[in-house]
Amino acid sequence: MRTCVPFLILLVAMNFIPKGHAQSFNTIYTFPSESVGYEATGVPYIGSGGVLYGTTPFGGPNTPCSAITIGCGTVFSLTPPAQPGGLWTQSILYTFQGAPDAAEPGAGVKPGPNGTLMGTTTIGGPVSLQCPGGCGTLFQLTPPAQNGGAWTEAVVYKFLKADEYPYGLFAGANGILYGTAQDGGGSKTCYFGCGSVYELVPPATGEAWSLTQIHEFALETGEYPNAPLVAGANGVLYGTTQDGGNDSHLCGSAGCGTIFSLTPPIPPATSWTSQDIYRFKGGSDGWEPATGLILGPNGTLYGTTYYGGTTGCAGGDGCGTVFSLTPPTQSGEFWTKTVLYSFQGGNDGNYPLSYVGDLVVGTGGIIDGTTVQGGGTGCSGQGCGTLFQLTPPVVTGGSWTESILHAFTGGADGQNPFSGPAIDPNGVLYGFANGGTATSCSGGGCGVVYQYIP
Repeated sequence: MRTCVPFLILLVAMNFIPKGHAQSFNTIYTFPSESVGYEATGVPYIGSGGVLYGTTPFGGPNTPCSAITIGCGTVFSLTPPAQPGGLWTQSILYTFQGAPDAAEPGAGVKPGPNGTLMGTTTIGGPVSLQCPGGCGTLFQLTPPAQNGGAWTEAVVYKFLKADEYPYGLFAGANGILYGTAQDGGGSKTCYFGCGSVYELVPPATGEAWSLTQIHEFALETGEYPNAPLVAGANGVLYGTTQDGGNDSHLCGSAGCGTIFSLTPPIPPATSWTSQDIYRFKGGSDGWEPATGLILGPNGTLYGTTYYGGTTGCAGGDGCGTVFSLTPPTQSGEFWTKTVLYSFQGGNDGNYPLSYVGDLVVGTGGIIDGTTVQGGGTGCSGQGCGTLFQLTPPVVTGGSWTESILHAFTGGADGQNPFSGPAIDPNGVLYGFANGGTATSCSGGGCGVVYQYIP
């Protein structure tokens, strides 16, 4: 089953966090209208001075995108107040124009060379019969030479049908970027192609980057890799595929999803080595890992599944899980997977989902993340989503403890956080949610930015 849903952490000045404060959740910015951006997505990038950077896939001033009249999306910054309790200041750094420029930046931004910001868009670039709106782009934003100047955007790579619908980026050594494309690839076992992993190499001069596909998926090895990668020891990349990997009827004919590794070649070899290190089984084991992974101590990977766990939620498919994956003692063997927590729905969370990452690791191995629904009976009875925390056991073999840091209400605090938070060195969390109190954006609110102080 596919689930379709509409991405250098530096110090935040200590004077923004009062001494002896109590835990608090704050809405620090509400998008007022489509003209300044609509439904920020991705994980915030925390830059110098605590400035937040993000993207909205829709909205922006006076740039209707074909049938989408609310704009092609924006890149924005949010600057903290000079004094505690003051207002954060939002600025639009760039408004996308649609094909042949980029459009719909859904995965946030990452720091690039020389102070630039890098990101991907799921449409834009050259229009073709295969991609009527363009197959997506890699864009680069260059800061102004002087204060008050305009940022400069350049489309530095235009994706083709073979690597269509790119999602979040991972920055490797020497400025090389790695990412996943949900569709495309050479396999004919999936109708649109099963997806691929690509490498983007910056140019020595000029603006054009070069792309190499380092792995193409087939149904038996995984289908629809639509989350960012993470790197472990020796440059090994790890990622998830939402579907594929086996023939379990618990998850339909496509399979329940996989976790894979990609080991870089050792010269003179030139090909990366792919391995499925875990194939989900459905049911209580979990299925559809439509999120990225995070790397913990001793090479342990952590992630979530959208479905599975104990029975409950719509259709009895389970409300989702958080899991760990421990590397084997012998190379080439399957890893050991453990379900750390099964969401219960209701006042608890359900459906942890983010194509751009939804977990972060804090002090002492604590894990923070979000769920799209749950946390009460608001939002048409499904719950408006949660910000949750998992605390590791005190003794080996004990149970992890879950707590809800905030249950979204659908009011001023927003609703349905489709991506996870970022964490600063003080443990403060920042993230995006839909909704809010603005009356624009079809009357449902244009989105919010939140802060949680532990």
